[in-house]
Amino acid sequence: MLKSLPDGLSLEEFRNLDSSYEEAAQMVGMTFETMGLLVQKDIASLQIVQELTGGLLLMLWRKIEFQIKETRTEQNNPRFGEWVQWLVERIEEREGDIQPAFIAYADSKRHRPR
Repeated sequence: MLKSLPDGLSLEEFRNLDSSYEEAAQMVGMTFETMGLLVQKDIASLQIVQELTGGLLLMLWRKIEFQIKETRTEQNNPRFGEWVQWLVERIEEREGDIQPAFIAYADSKRHRPR
């Protein structure tokens, strides 16, 4: 649902959509909030999270960034979506070093043994 939204949608424009978009954004936001905190606390590896969701997260951030930032201002709550943004920034810092899996592992016919 969220991927069909235009990049940079304002909070007002977002609220004018069907309520199912807000529910989807809340579910996605909570997922990435959790991942961000787990990475920061060294419970989950940034490399694994980036390989698992990096491209998706960066695309979704373009869709929901303004809603998160405008909600922070509107609610006077600078912590709203804090770990989503933190995770996005960490992934963006490393994104130039990451190849898509279908390229990076093109020669691998099965998983790599440990």
